[in-house]
Amino acid sequence: MWSSRALILFLLMGWTSYATLAQGTRTKYPFSSIGIGELQYPLTTAHQGMGGLSLSYGNQFMLNNGNPALLVYNFNTTYSAAVMGESRTVNNGEVEGTSGGMRLAYLGLALPIKPLKWTSAIGIAPFSSVGFSETSTRNINNSPFTVEETRNGSGGFTEFYWMNGYAVNRNFFVGAKVSYIFSSIINDISSQIQDSAVFSNYQRVLHQRTAASDVKFSLGAVYTDSVFKDLKFNAGVMVDFQNNMSVRRFEANEIRTLNNLLVGGDTINNNTKGTILLPGRIGGGVSFQRINKWMLGIDGYYSMWDNFRDFEGRNLGMSDGYTIIIGGEIIPDITAASIIKATTYRAGVTLQRLPFLVNDEHVKDFGINFGLSLPVKGRSNVDASFQYGWRGSLEGNQITENYFRFYFGMTINDRWFVQRKFD
Repeated sequence: MWSSRALILFLLMGWTSYATLAQGTRTKYPFSSIGIGELQYPLTTAHQGMGGLSLSYGNQFMLNNGNPALLVYNFNTTYSAAVMGESRTVNNGEVEGTSGGMRLAYLGLALPIKPLKWTSAIGIAPFSSVGFSETSTRNINNSPFTVEETRNGSGGFTEFYWMNGYAVNRNFFVGAKVSYIFSSIINDISSQIQDSAVFSNYQRVLHQRTAASDVKFSLGAVYTDSVFKDLKFNAGVMVDFQNNMSVRRFEANEIRTLNNLLVGGDTINNNTKGTILLPGRIGGGVSFQRINKWMLGIDGYYSMWDNFRDFEGRNLGMSDGYTIIIGGEIIPDITAASIIKATTYRAGVTLQRLPFLVNDEHVKDFGINFGLSLPVKGRSNVDASFQYGWRGSLEGNQITENYFRFYFGMTINDRWFVQRKFD
């Protein structure tokens, strides 16, 4: 029968998670002023421990949401959730600053419709994150005063997904994912005249809110077969389709006090309808494994961000990007009574060319990842992963960013559909 307690727990945590997503964090993302912010992907803590490796490899102990075709391995009901904390240090060659915060990383639930044949899953996670603040000062022509201009960005888009994985036969799986993208990005450009007895107590603000509400689609496929008696080969592909995402734009010129109290203003756009063109992404990966022993794999993605267009139809200097991931895991002895031997240990490295162009230079990112899953009662795990990385360069007037992230969560595997027997 259906576990009502588990269902109630999922619904309560889902509501709490949505509230947590909406609140955002204090973390600053220096490159998020471009496009729709820094992209996030709803990979689990187990995937993050391998650098994000998720296209060809899956197992029954984690939520296989990196490629929907791999959901076939979730033949038990699988609930997975995690929080993510991070610290970032940014250096532009003159000033160095550090920020950090914590937020929900993801929440997901997989339900086997027909175990080992068809599994369906739902989940919620950030889709993009915006958090930046830039300040500059300029002189006013024919005036002794100066103007301090500040650009602030916050918010981001959120993804609620529904995906399905289906086993065509024992070697070939296919999957599909439908995502609903929603929530808002807020950008404020404020100007304040300095050293003026009359004007210094007020600021003029161009307030802009872009709210998304649309769906996007992805397809995936996996082929798996035995190379030798106990060695398995896996290959996976996934396509995220390009989408003209529907948005509404609110924009106003406002007069505010220094405490951001609204004094007056004029509306420029009152929830005007428009679109943002989200580019497509293709990915492929291969892996080798000895089941419940070890796995080693490589994934690659290519994103067509040259096609990006914002609400005004601008590209904003976005450029095609790529990601290369090498990762794996090892289990000393899955049947051992010792938790040290039964724990799954993971590691991975990630190299990315981000879609941002800064002064006509591509921004590169390199990350080193570690993770583990500690078995708990039944088939469930406590999961943790850690990532250290750096991006950007001080050459060509860019900025550098060092970051540390950790993910901490739990994966619960249970049977929610059980046929009761009576004597």
